[in-house]
Amino acid sequence: MTENTANPTAAQATQTPPNSNPYLNQQPYSYAPQPQPKKKKGKSWIFILLVIIVLVAGAGLGFGYAFGGQMELFPEEPYIASLFIEGTISGEEPLAWDTTATYSQSYLVDALETLIEDENNAGLLLYIDSPGGTVYEVDELSALLDEYAATGRPIYAYCGSYAASGGYWLACKADAIYANRNCITGSIGVTMGAHIDISGFLEKNGVGVTQITTGDNKAMGSIYAPLTEEQYQIYLSLMEEDYQLFLQVVADGRGMTVDEVRPLADGRVYTTSQAVNLGLMDGVSTYQETATALRVAAGYDSPLPLIELKYVNEGNMFSPFLSLLHESKKSELDAYLEAALPVNGPAAYFYGF
Repeated sequence: MTENTANPTAAQATQTPPNSNPYLNQQPYSYAPQPQPKKKKGKSWIFILLVIIVLVAGAGLGFGYAFGGQMELFPEEPYIASLFIEGTISGEEPLAWDTTATYSQSYLVDALETLIEDENNAGLLLYIDSPGGTVYEVDELSALLDEYAATGRPIYAYCGSYAASGGYWLACKADAIYANRNCITGSIGVTMGAHIDISGFLEKNGVGVTQITTGDNKAMGSIYAPLTEEQYQIYLSLMEEDYQLFLQVVADGRGMTVDEVRPLADGRVYTTSQAVNLGLMDGVSTYQETATALRVAAGYDSPLPLIELKYVNEGNMFSPFLSLLHESKKSELDAYLEAALPVNGPAAYFYGF
């Protein structure tokens, strides 16, 4: 009789039913289904649509500004164009919801470029009511007015309540300057605003500031350190170039020499009558009278259409809400600095009384 010599352990293993391990026999954990809230159909797309509209409006895209929209106003016959230059001259375009904005550099540039090419335009009347602004934008408009003058058509300027600094600079590009009798003009000069130094305040309150730069003048103008004499002279040298340009513009426009203009160009403002007596303006007049004088200077005895080109920011349906939201985010310091320092960099600007 043959004895079974098979491995008993192996035999037992072959007889063990699969998944006999009590832990392996357990079923995966299961949870009772939880009640789910009912989905509200048709609401999510409304919310998404509102978000998109607000974002587009907030980006300031295409609401109320398009010079091309006024092209159809230009007649196919001789006409006088009146271009309104109102507010602070700046390259910063108004926000879509700022319906109080009166100035747009892009609008004025587009308008001048169009008028230069329009042979039906017989003359240009500049309506100026501005305290001036940044030198770059003033000079950009100045160059376009030179280009317009090169066509042989006359330019007259009528000045409203203000034609100061950069506003007067542009007026000097006209063949004649007339103004309301209560106009404030002059302010021939250049400013870079004010340098604010809070280093003493910080030191008094135990706050130390270390500025890390590669040169002694790299951080000049920082509010954390006073200006050195060298830095002050650097700023003056920058402004001196713009100042000399301003003097030359006035001299050329008013038939004077730079030496004759310089004593009048210490930054002070003048009334209309004072400006007329000094040779800086041609006389007191009304807007309509100035337009008539321009038409005669253009060689037309009978009336011509007067086309007024004036920037208007019409805004959009969200403008009131977005305007309030924008203002509410300003700190008191932001509001103060915006009022006290309305322009940045070299500027031909009158800060007012």
